[in-house]
Amino acid sequence: MTQNGAEPFRASCFTDQERALWDAANDLSNILAKSPCVDCIPSFCEEMRRQDRCNGEPGVSFRGASTDDPRVIERRRQWREAQRRKTLNRVAVAVQ
Repeated sequence: MTQNGAEPFRASCFTDQERALWDAANDLSNILAKSPCVDCIPSFCEEMRRQDRCNGEPGVSFRGASTDDPRVIERRRQWREAQRRKTLNRVAVAVQ
Protein backbone atom coordinates (compact mmCIF):
# COMPACT_ATOMS: atom_id res chain seq x y z
CA MET A 1 0.00 0.00 0.00
CA THR A 2 1.34 3.44 -0.90
CA GLN A 3 1.37 6.46 1.42
CA ASN A 4 -1.90 7.76 -0.03
CA GLY A 5 -3.55 4.38 0.57
CA ALA A 6 -3.66 3.30 -3.08
CA GLU A 7 -2.49 -0.12 -4.16
CA PRO A 8 0.80 0.00 -6.11
CA PHE A 9 0.69 -0.84 -9.82
CA ARG A 10 1.03 -4.59 -10.35
CA ALA A 11 2.57 -5.53 -13.69
CA SER A 12 0.79 -8.71 -14.80
CA CYS A 13 3.88 -9.96 -16.68
CA PHE A 14 5.84 -10.44 -13.43
CA THR A 15 5.67 -13.27 -10.97
CA ASP A 16 5.90 -12.28 -7.30
CA GLN A 17 9.56 -13.33 -7.25
CA GLU A 18 10.38 -11.34 -10.40
CA ARG A 19 8.67 -8.28 -8.94
CA ALA A 20 10.64 -8.63 -5.69
CA LEU A 21 13.90 -8.76 -7.69
CA TRP A 22 12.90 -5.73 -9.77
CA ASP A 23 11.92 -3.81 -6.61
CA ALA A 24 15.30 -4.61 -5.06
CA ALA A 25 17.14 -3.35 -8.16
CA ASN A 26 14.90 -0.27 -8.31
CA ASP A 27 15.73 0.53 -4.68
CA LEU A 28 19.41 0.82 -5.67
CA SER A 29 18.62 3.73 -7.96
CA ASN A 30 18.56 7.44 -7.16
CA ILE A 31 15.48 7.86 -9.37
CA LEU A 32 12.81 5.32 -8.46
CA ALA A 33 10.51 4.04 -11.18
CA LYS A 34 6.84 3.59 -10.38
CA SER A 35 6.56 0.35 -12.32
CA PRO A 36 8.70 -2.16 -14.24
CA CYS A 37 7.07 -0.99 -17.48
CA VAL A 38 9.62 1.82 -17.70
CA ASP A 39 12.34 -0.83 -18.22
CA CYS A 40 10.30 -2.97 -20.62
CA ILE A 41 11.36 -3.46 -24.22
CA PRO A 42 8.75 -3.63 -27.01
CA SER A 43 9.57 -7.24 -28.00
CA PHE A 44 8.97 -8.48 -24.43
CA CYS A 45 5.77 -6.44 -24.26
CA GLU A 46 4.50 -8.01 -27.50
CA GLU A 47 5.29 -11.52 -26.22
CA MET A 48 3.42 -10.81 -22.97
CA ARG A 49 0.46 -9.37 -24.88
CA ARG A 50 0.27 -12.55 -26.97
CA GLN A 51 -0.01 -14.42 -23.65
CA ASP A 52 -2.53 -11.86 -22.31
CA ARG A 53 -0.06 -10.92 -19.56
CA CYS A 54 0.60 -7.22 -20.31
CA ASN A 55 -1.31 -4.43 -18.58
CA GLY A 56 1.17 -1.60 -19.17
CA GLU A 57 3.11 0.22 -21.87
CA PRO A 58 6.82 -0.39 -22.52
CA GLY A 59 9.01 2.53 -21.60
CA VAL A 60 6.26 4.29 -19.63
CA SER A 61 5.91 4.42 -15.89
CA PHE A 62 2.52 3.89 -14.27
CA ARG A 63 2.07 7.67 -14.02
CA GLY A 64 2.74 8.03 -17.73
CA ALA A 65 6.13 9.77 -17.53
CA SER A 66 7.91 9.75 -20.86
CA THR A 67 11.20 7.94 -21.18
CA ASP A 68 12.53 11.07 -22.92
CA ASP A 69 13.07 12.48 -19.43
CA PRO A 70 16.89 12.63 -18.94
CA ARG A 71 16.48 11.40 -15.34
CA VAL A 72 14.66 8.30 -16.53
CA ILE A 73 17.24 7.66 -19.24
CA GLU A 74 20.03 7.94 -16.66
CA ARG A 75 18.20 5.68 -14.18
CA ARG A 76 17.76 3.04 -16.88
CA ARG A 77 21.46 3.28 -17.80
CA GLN A 78 22.38 2.84 -14.14
CA TRP A 79 20.03 -0.15 -13.80
CA ARG A 80 21.52 -1.83 -16.89
CA GLU A 81 25.03 -1.22 -15.56
CA ALA A 82 24.07 -2.69 -12.16
CA GLN A 83 22.64 -5.77 -13.89
CA ARG A 84 25.82 -6.14 -15.96
CA ARG A 85 27.97 -5.97 -12.80
CA LYS A 86 25.76 -8.53 -11.03
CA THR A 87 26.06 -10.90 -13.98
CA LEU A 88 29.84 -10.51 -14.07
CA ASN A 89 30.01 -11.16 -10.32
CA ARG A 90 27.88 -14.32 -10.65
CA VAL A 91 30.08 -15.59 -13.48
CA ALA A 92 33.24 -14.86 -11.50
CA VAL A 93 31.89 -16.75 -8.48
CA ALA A 94 30.81 -19.69 -10.65
CA VAL A 95 34.25 -19.91 -12.26
CA GLN A 96 36.06 -20.06 -8.91
